[in-house]
Amino acid sequence: MEVVEEKRNELSELQVSFSHAVTRAAHGLTLVEKRIVAMFIAKFDNSKHRKALGRVIPLQDATIRITAKEYSETFDVDLKSSYRELLNGTDKFFDRYWRVVQDTPKGKKEFKFNWLDGVVYHHGEGWVEATFGQHTIPHLVFNLKDQYTKYKLKSTMALTSTYAWRLWELIAQFANTKKPADEERLVRISLDDFRYAMEAPESYKYSQIRQKIIEPAIEQISTQNQINVTWRAIKKGRSVASLEFKFKPCDQLNLF
Repeated sequence: MEVVEEKRNELSELQVSFSHAVTRAAHGLTLVEKRIVAMFIAKFDNSKHRKALGRVIPLQDATIRITAKEYSETFDVDLKSSYRELLNGTDKFFDRYWRVVQDTPKGKKEFKFNWLDGVVYHHGEGWVEATFGQHTIPHLVFNLKDQYTKYKLKSTMALTSTYAWRLWELIAQFANTKKPADEERLVRISLDDFRYAMEAPESYKYSQIRQKIIEPAIEQISTQNQINVTWRAIKKGRSVASLEFKFKPCDQLNLF
């Protein structure tokens, strides 16, 4: 039992990090897929790639293996279900990409990048191996200095909602500043950008975004990660134009 717990703790202390561009992008992932890609990113050896800017990373360096046992121990899922989730989840990645939309003088410009280039399944040994896409890798290495969102894998272990996870990432984007630990952090985002990052259904009005996304996500983050998040809507005229979130990192938990 102690060995299992030690392994779980070791994995949970790994850091998930990616560029702010990925943080603000639409991810198109279910909760299971979010867990899988977070584990792949956490196990990705960033130290090997800190000087990777401007070159293609060798295939073997971009390939990461996750076992059903690791997935089971990290997210507290039974072993049989873990391998099934790994199989089904990674299989869906061939249709998954992260998406960024930019406004230009001639209209919107859209970028789509695959999370993974390839997947190998070893059914007899219960592991899945995946290779990151070459357009995604530059967003996973430390070549942008402070332009990275970073959080510990353990901070997501108890999250059961993709909305809570995505809000957590938006918060984490502003957690790693050089401000004093007891100083409040402020996250301000337009309602349109928030809707985009959360991938809220187009039919959702603001009241539905508040009731079905913001309030449940904040409650889960506050409960599971013991971080008090407050928020308010900022209006422009009669309509809500942006959202403001405030929080203080909890140094004792070391989640970032």
